[in-house]
Amino acid sequence: MFKITGVGFHITLSNGWLLSVQWGPYNYCQRGSNYKRYGDDTNTSADAEIAIWNIERTEMIMLSEHDQVLGHVTPDQLVRILSLMDSWYSDFSDKQAESSFQRFWKIEDPEEE
Repeated sequence: MFKITGVGFHITLSNGWLLSVQWGPYNYCQRGSNYKRYGDDTNTSADAEIAIWNIERTEMIMLSEHDQVLGHVTPDQLVRILSLMDSWYSDFSDKQAESSFQRFWKIEDPEEE
């Protein structure tokens, strides 16, 4: 299922995991830190901020050691993240999802360490 949000969208996979993709004035993205320079045009951005949660629960999972959101995700990375999320079982615990994502991200973006 797709849902438009104010400055992005949500996509819910059939396994119950939801990915939030946002690129607005206060998000961790190209537009977020430079929104005054771009004026009101937040329709495009080179990257976006993401968050992930299971629709059966209300808490976002930890995408890094310190944060539930991850900024400056490129479109190519987003596709790989969706593929990873698609491999998760619907009854994955948040800890299992966090561990899976954090292992994936260390490979995806080694400079993050």
